[in-house]
Amino acid sequence: MRWTAVAPVTWPSDQGFDAWWRAMVVEELAGSGDQVGLFDRDGEQVRLISGEHLQPGAVYRWVPPEGFSLGGAAYGIGGPPDARELFLEYQEGADAGRRVTVVVDSLDDCRSLTATSSLKHLMAQASFRPERDRLLDVEVKLDWLLVRVRGRVVPAAVGEQLRVSLRVVGRGLWKPVIAPLLVPVGIALSHLLAEETEEAADRLTHLDDDPRGDGAPERELERIRAGAELIRARLHEVVSTVDARSWWTGRRAAHLRAAFDALPAVGPDWPPVTPAVAFGGTGRWWDEEQWIFDRFLEASPWRRKRADEVDRQVDGWLRQQEQMVTHRTLAQAELAAAEDPLGDLTGRTGAELNAMLDLSWLATPWSTVRFLVRQASRDGMDDDLPDLATDADARRFVTDLLKDV
Repeated sequence: MRWTAVAPVTWPSDQGFDAWWRAMVVEELAGSGDQVGLFDRDGEQVRLISGEHLQPGAVYRWVPPEGFSLGGAAYGIGGPPDARELFLEYQEGADAGRRVTVVVDSLDDCRSLTATSSLKHLMAQASFRPERDRLLDVEVKLDWLLVRVRGRVVPAAVGEQLRVSLRVVGRGLWKPVIAPLLVPVGIALSHLLAEETEEAADRLTHLDDDPRGDGAPERELERIRAGAELIRARLHEVVSTVDARSWWTGRRAAHLRAAFDALPAVGPDWPPVTPAVAFGGTGRWWDEEQWIFDRFLEASPWRRKRADEVDRQVDGWLRQQEQMVTHRTLAQAELAAAEDPLGDLTGRTGAELNAMLDLSWLATPWSTVRFLVRQASRDGMDDDLPDLATDADARRFVTDLLKDV
């Protein structure tokens, strides 16, 4: 199945990309100020074995904790002093063909980042470049699934727009199994793709003045509030149109619905953002407006209280959106503060790393379902999740889930 999302965007300057690159990539790898980077624990688990630290020719070796048995990693700095390149490689076991390679084209300005994986059960290629026609390309192949993501900035009727396409299909003998599983999740995937595309377009547009994206949540709230006010004005127009009629021409709910249906369609001039909480079917503005209007009719307010009820419903919807954006922002901040800045390969026991890098759970759809349900249950996301011990258990779980959908 294929999905596409678009959002208006203003292409940033090279300086904006460079500032974002230093803030989001280079500082994570090399560190800055008090921040610890990937290479700053020399002598513990990352050791400089040749060359000068963070200079071309430097080679680092990852020293895994005792008990780790699934492979090894090494890093290096190449290129000229004013355009340092970074190479990272993780090799799975003794098989040189099973590995992950990451190349950061420059630690000094924004050029490109590419990654490839040939691990057992996980083949992947990904690339990012600060170029309109090659911005993002990702392809992930499991033994049973193919996922492709492509992001481009293309001309629009006015200005430019970010266009992101997503393709998800089954592979081989699994193709007829995966296809029906994708149908009920299509709306959720489409909504998620729209959200991510709009967020990425916003970040690109404001990269020059906000490279870290610190102002993104407030910009999102501003656009959601603008959409709420458009909905409020349109619903007040419905109420005033019906209430202005004489009593014998009809002022009941059916007449309100007819006036609502007569409103102009939600157009491209509405805020380019998907509401944070989807109450309507797709989460787009027209469905959210329909959901608010339906709640207004269910409340059955007296005629003289209809305008107040419109405000109550719109304000209640808006509070939910504001709470979700705030909650999401705080959760992301807490996660960032709790994360090990050196990533998942350090600060863990050998047994933990063995479990984390064992990808056998990706072998089939059913083993993947069992793993994800087990993780969700362990993390306390849902206390009622069943114990899926076999493939048959996983198939029954998915079948029952699809019936509920």
